[in-house]
Amino acid sequence: MLQVDTNSTKKSNTWGSNNRMHMITVTLQAVHITLTDAITDYATTKVQALSRFTRDEEIDAQVTVGKTSEHHQKGQVFLCEVHLKGPDTKIMAKEVTEDLYAAIDAVVAKLKRQLTA
Repeated sequence: MLQVDTNSTKKSNTWGSNNRMHMITVTLQAVHITLTDAITDYATTKVQALSRFTRDEEIDAQVTVGKTSEHHQKGQVFLCEVHLKGPDTKIMAKEVTEDLYAAIDAVVAKLKRQLTA
């Protein structure tokens, strides 16, 4: 079972390509790490930037960041997983890398490809 250290929820409004207001509500969970303001702001900003590619006006984003294990210290130990759910959108992406910020960037890139396909 995953241990959740903390939760954070932020909302952002952006205009989509169809001139409608799009909002992504981000819920952030940390696993085996302490969720800092820097991680929260980075992940939230990156995920909310996807709103311009969505068709839905409201989307919930469940973001999990952290380490795959408390025991491993080297190698690909940082993970990021994002689930986007809206009336017409249900997609997810996951990445495990050596750097948490790289994992967040990779997941956002995967989601953007899925949204624009």
